[in-house]
Amino acid sequence: MRDEGADLAYGLYQRGLYLSAFAVATRLALENNAASQTLLGELYRFGLGVPRNVETALSWYELGARNGNRDAAFQAGILYLDGLGVEKNQEKAARYFEQAAEKGHVLALYNVGLLYLSGDVLEKNPEKAADALLKSAKLGNHDAQFAIATMHSEGKGVAKDEILATLYFGQAARGGHDTAEIEYATRLLKGIGIKSNPHDAALWFERAAERGNAIAQNRIAQLYRFAKGVEADPLKAATWHLISKDQGFEDSSLDAYVKKLEPELRLKAEAAARIWRPVRSPRP
Repeated sequence: MRDEGADLAYGLYQRGLYLSAFAVATRLALENNAASQTLLGELYRFGLGVPRNVETALSWYELGARNGNRDAAFQAGILYLDGLGVEKNQEKAARYFEQAAEKGHVLALYNVGLLYLSGDVLEKNPEKAADALLKSAKLGNHDAQFAIATMHSEGKGVAKDEILATLYFGQAARGGHDTAEIEYATRLLKGIGIKSNPHDAALWFERAAERGNAIAQNRIAQLYRFAKGVEADPLKAATWHLISKDQGFEDSSLDAYVKKLEPELRLKAEAAARIWRPVRSPRP
């Protein structure tokens, strides 16, 4: 059922009319409207239309959580987990994350999964971790997709299954997770959990390389050197190696390769590496 009052308050908030949003949300919050209580938490937390007060924000988040709002529970958990303006309390953070996770909050599910994996706050339980991470992954969380892929690859908390691991690495990669892009590319190159496809592997390595990942830059340099998945291109091989090297990634075999190139080609690669800048494509 739609909450028209809260919709009005959030509409004002989204348009930057914070004082009006505060007025509407306050009236509804005092009537125990959980969504409006959560919105007041946001306004106080970030000082939007009211003086910034994280403790007051937390009190509204906690009230919203008690009234069943999963976003309020998650935000209360974040404040307690990081000690942002309030005393750090990981046990309370875990309880709020679990409350939000039970209502299907995608980021809360991810955090609960990590807490079960680490065993620092919740008792270590890889199976429960996998269950929470899988739910978050299926809701589209790319970090959770990467995590559950890793667990399937290692057989940790779930059955070892390289096909499923590659499937989830691919989902995370398509969502812009740069480490997943490299892992997925490696699996495409070697045929792990998927039919080998050096051409597609090269595309994924180059995508991550263009966004600044030094490991991917090294890998695509090697592919251009050995004509694997791409046509041999000494200039691109040398350029990507030099870019990767500038970021601290050492590769003595590529050092030797570049050193043996014609001086004119080497100078072109050095010039290209100097002017190169990463392409920043934010995750969806």
